[in-house]
This record gives sequence, structure tokens and C-alpha cells, in this order.
Amino acid sequence: MTTTLKDIPLKAYDKEGNVVDVEIVPTKIDAEIEIVSPSAELPIKVVPVGEVAFGKAISSIELNETKVKVYGDDEVISKLTSIPVEIDVSNLTEDKQFKVELPKPVGIKSMNINNVTVEVKLENASDRVINDIGIEYRNLDSKYTAKGLSENDIKVSVTLKGVKSVIKQVKAEDIKAYLDLKGYVEGEYEVDVQIEGTDPKIQYIALTNKVKIRITKN
Repeated sequence: MTTTLKDIPLKAYDKEGNVVDVEIVPTKIDAEIEIVSPSAELPIKVVPVGEVAFGKAISSIELNETKVKVYGDDEVISKLTSIPVEIDVSNLTEDKQFKVELPKPVGIKSMNINNVTVEVKLENASDRVINDIGIEYRNLDSKYTAKGLSENDIKVSVTLKGVKSVIKQVKAEDIKAYLDLKGYVEGEYEVDVQIEGTDPKIQYIALTNKVKIRITKN
């Protein structure tokens, strides 16, 4: 990153580092300084928030910039995989263009772009069900093991809501069903099923909201 400093006063020094009282022409100058900082180019990830109007779905999300170069702490940068930017699509009934400021993560000093334009297009919505998505267990202490109490507690069916041309391309491996078991100990529980999908244009809904599990000590 290059920055320009203006009106820098010029001084003369002797070999001991003392200021020498001599006339310097010019007395001031401008200078360009290149600042070297750890950096990385990261993809910009659009995260739609809310649900579009009933009967509608997002057919496409387009950005005028798809990547951003970030500068900052090397440890922070190494942990970043993308820069998420949220757009509120609640009750959206027609195509819309959003101008959004990019959030700057803690530890990042600067970015080469600070805002993006996001164009969202809508079409009529369709549904599709994908069955037998295996349930994963996340954040469970390694000294414990979790197990579903029945066949109905280890797999779920997921409804996809979106534009027909988009949802027909989804495969079972593109969907993750999981239980967040952070802080759980031995015992039997009924736990909320969480769903993740790879396409932000699609709404993923588990047909089973909760499953029963047993946690035992290894």
C-alpha cells in the first residue's frame, strides 16, 4: 500500500546525528512511501438475511466486486476465509440493487475496497425434498460420544425452497445437518437440528425440528 506525505521538512545531520544549521533548498518536499503489511485477497460472501416475499425466491446474486484485499495482523488474516456482507431481503417482491459497506474484521487495518454493489434477482419459488441427510455432531467434548436413539434420530429430510433451476442442481452432499452439542454431558436429550447449505440463494428447512440422542462417556 502506498501513501503520500506532503510538506516534509528537510534537515541536514552530521555523522554523529546532530542537526547542522545550513540552508536547504527546497525546505520541504512531498514523498510517496510504500507501507508493507501482511495481506490476503479474500472472496466476498453475500449473506441474505430474512425471507423474500411468499412465492418468490432468489434466482441470482451478482456483485460488482467479488474479491477484496485486506491488510492487517498476519494471525488474523490467516484465520479469515472470506469477508461476509449481509443484505436484508425480508419481504422482497422484486429485483433490487443494494449498495453495502464491507465490514472490517477486528485486526484488519485497511481494505482496498470499502463498499460493493449487490444485485439480487427474483423468480417464482419451487420446493424440493432431499431425504436421508445424515446428522453430524459438532462441538461435543472429545471424552463423550453421541448417538441417535432411533433410525428417525440419525437422519433428516430437508426441504429446499428456491428457484427451480437452482434447487434441481443441489446434491445431498451439498447439505449438512448437525447438532451443536457444546457444553453437553452424559444423558439423554432432545436437540434442535441445524441445517447448512452451500448456496445462499436457497432456503433449507429440516422437516424434523428436533431429534433425541444419548451421550455417553468414552
